[in-house]
Amino acid sequence: MMTNKDLRRFARERWRKFWPTVLAAFVLLFSVYIALAMGFSFVLSPFLLTSFLPGIEELRRGISLSISGILLALLGFVLVMYLIITSFSILYMALKSIRGQKLSPFDIFYTLRPENYPMQLRVLAYSLLYTAIPWLFSLMTFFLFGSSANNPILSMAEEVFFNVLIGVFLMFFLCTPFLLLETKSMGLIDAMKKSAEWMKPERARFFRHVLYFLGLRLIANVLAEMWGYILENSILPGFFLMFFFLLFLSPYYILVQAAFYQDILSKKKMQEEERMAGAPESEANPKPEVELKSEADVEPQAAVEPQAAVESETKEDPGLAVEAEPEEEHKAVVAGEAEEEVQTIVEAEDKAEDKAVPGEVSDEEPKATAEKELREDPKKEVKEKPEEEPKEELSFEEARKRYTDYKEEEES
Repeated sequence: MMTNKDLRRFARERWRKFWPTVLAAFVLLFSVYIALAMGFSFVLSPFLLTSFLPGIEELRRGISLSISGILLALLGFVLVMYLIITSFSILYMALKSIRGQKLSPFDIFYTLRPENYPMQLRVLAYSLLYTAIPWLFSLMTFFLFGSSANNPILSMAEEVFFNVLIGVFLMFFLCTPFLLLETKSMGLIDAMKKSAEWMKPERARFFRHVLYFLGLRLIANVLAEMWGYILENSILPGFFLMFFFLLFLSPYYILVQAAFYQDILSKKKMQEEERMAGAPESEANPKPEVELKSEADVEPQAAVEPQAAVESETKEDPGLAVEAEPEEEHKAVVAGEAEEEVQTIVEAEDKAEDKAVPGEVSDEEPKATAEKELREDPKKEVKEKPEEEPKEELSFEEARKRYTDYKEEEES
């Protein structure tokens, strides 16, 4: 397992190759956003013009205004859903980068693909839970203290509590969006339960990451406020602050989350391998149709090299460990194998939990025990066979006489 410091160093190393693709992805994302808005405006403009023409009948004016209102509401809904769903593609791209897979700017549309349905509905529901408590807190702060736009101290305090609440939420459900992205068959409730289970021993460790990034945000905000005070104009500092958050701090934080998830996944994989190694031979080597190991266990994942200081740590952690590769090309890992690996770990844990229920004995256990005893003492099977009665040797006369007596008794 990597330390927090080494994990952040590894994430920074990945960010150097990650940010150009993210920048191109953002350009694609907002290009489609603008195209959607323009398309709606072409449909909307005739109704708006009709409603404001002089001398038009009141009925036609009312119909035009109603249609315009419906189209505006539909436009707002589509654009918001578009941004929320595609935001989870950033997590998908970060996970691919951590695993050393080749990235494309078009990965930003991964969550919009029709074959991923109904994953879109699940990530929408998760995003509502993710932002519900922080936004309720912001709303309560607004009603109690008013707007924080002209109060930098209140604005900074509000941002601190906002990020702390999100960090506390992630201490339980960090793995949820990654599980939804990788195991499309898993429901939201099951993913949240599995995430809470996996994060239970890791909460204190992850909260240190939350405090680290919160400190970076506060330092950046203070420097921007001081710069704006000196210039007597906050537009330029705010512009640079936005780009700092958009191109460095937010992708960096997302990469740390992806690396943290991959670290947990690798530990679960190691635990499963240790459990299988200690299991009976009949369970450790199951039949192909119920084999727990996926192809990802046979073909090791390729990834990119971390810094030299991280290599010693990653050797102990095969989940985050990455093979050295030429800088000019990446060895992509098949996405389906990663999905099978996660599904394998989840199913293996569920199967282990079912076996651990007291009072329940598997049908395979007596058979496995008998096979093990037979391997230890192969003569035991011979001893347990019933001894055959010794054959009695009779002469021909004795046999004829006995047969004749038997026939006589039968005839009488």
